Amino acid sequence: MGDDDFPFDLFGKDVEDDHIMTRCLSELGGSCIDESDLHAVSRRIALSPSVGRDRGEVEEEIKYKTGLVERHMGSMAQCRGKQAEILREAGAVDALFRALDGLIDGIWDGDNVGALLPTVSTSEEVIDAAEYASVDFAIVCFGAVRDLACGNARNRAAINALSDDLTSNESPILTDRTGSTGRRDGISILSEYLRRYHLLTWKDILNLPGTSFASDSSRGQKELRLLTNVVGAIRNATHSTPRTCVSLHELSVTDMMIWKLKFGEGSHRGNTGVADVHANDHLLHLPDTRKPWREACYRIAGSLINMSEKCNACSERCGTDIDLVFLLVEAWGGKINDSASTPPLHLGLAAILRSTEKRMRLDGGLNKDLIRILEKEEERRKSAQEKEKNRKKSLKQHLCIDTHNT
Repeated sequence: MGDDDFPFDLFGKDVEDDHIMTRCLSELGGSCIDESDLHAVSRRIALSPSVGRDRGEVEEEIKYKTGLVERHMGSMAQCRGKQAEILREAGAVDALFRALDGLIDGIWDGDNVGALLPTVSTSEEVIDAAEYASVDFAIVCFGAVRDLACGNARNRAAINALSDDLTSNESPILTDRTGSTGRRDGISILSEYLRRYHLLTWKDILNLPGTSFASDSSRGQKELRLLTNVVGAIRNATHSTPRTCVSLHELSVTDMMIWKLKFGEGSHRGNTGVADVHANDHLLHLPDTRKPWREACYRIAGSLINMSEKCNACSERCGTDIDLVFLLVEAWGGKINDSASTPPLHLGLAAILRSTEKRMRLDGGLNKDLIRILEKEEERRKSAQEKEKNRKKSLKQHLCIDTHNT
């Protein structure tokens, strides 16, 4: 049966009810789509499992959609430049978030098909194959969101946009939770997935119970990869996007990430958590290469720095915690040593340091090492201004010479 056999345009604006599409695809055997049509691919990724389907069929459907994401959005090369624009216009960003929303609360297009993503709990509850497959699906979806948001302002804006129209080339299909469809916007979904792991240490995540057919370590490693992709998506989505930064902060994302960065190792001193205290300097440090959560920690730090650039409340919150400030300086990669070259100070980190400086004026002033970072950045700024001044002066002299010669 071809598209011409349908009484309506399956992927066009005449489709008013996704339930009709669900039934039609079910009649087609489910997996019969033309993958050269990216609109069809997006539709299928966003499509809900049918209510009452056998769990084995649900597992196969999830695996099929995982393959769709991997084949069309599974690498950075597929999500950059012109291809990123093509994917967004085909509804890819929208479809990814609709699928992710459905996984976590089980609501797909008004039907409650049951949550497919397993509960994150340290209890001995064993998950089934469909739940296990849903973790893989969420991993690739967030990997695609991360890559699509990298270097593409319109894709980052699409994450925050609100629309109910899956067929629109410009706006996402997602609406606010208070809207008629009951769907969350992309920012809410990002925060919800981060909240899924809140108050769990890194080792808690790695030790999550597995399945009857896979080891516990395999489940834990997948969950850690999912969290790593979530914070990677947040880091890229918050780059130079004020509304996203403010919205995430208002949803407590700042506090959740700070907790994970400081308390994730599971070590505590009284009421103060520590990430990794070195005996030589008694400072907190980010995990070394032996820790499998190292990448997630650096992405969390990058997210906090990005958010602080565009959200004053976030920079002020980060600036109140001197231990956190040193962790963020370490993630930035700057050296306090005068003889060492340092990268330009990120505007978000500069905002955090200034907030810390303001807060500590009553406590004897800013730490001398942090003061030196700000001083070196000021020296860099003045040097750049002097170079620009000399460049304009030289250009003006050349123009005067050329005018005189003519």
